Amino acid sequence: MVVDSAQNIAALFEAKTDISSSSIYQAVGQLMLNGTKAKVQRRVLVVPEAPSPETRELLSEIGIAVLIYKWDGSIPRFPNLKKVVGIAV
Repeated sequence: MVVDSAQNIAALFEAKTDISSSSIYQAVGQLMLNGTKAKVQRRVLVVPEAPSPETRELLSEIGIAVLIYKWDGSIPRFPNLKKVVGIAV
């Protein structure tokens, strides 16, 4: 999670290692349930590749952004991190 200066959760992340239907459904449930009490400003699904365009559209409609990661050896890289959550790396 990312916390803002007022200690509110600015972004809540749920990382998955694949984009199977079950992983996506689990992530959606976790993000929605865990983000409800904390009044999360941004929910982010972190996955190794882009879900289908239809899935991305549905995620967007329910307020979940997609952050894609790629492995560079043993280091995870997040090429669209700044665009998704406004954080420079």
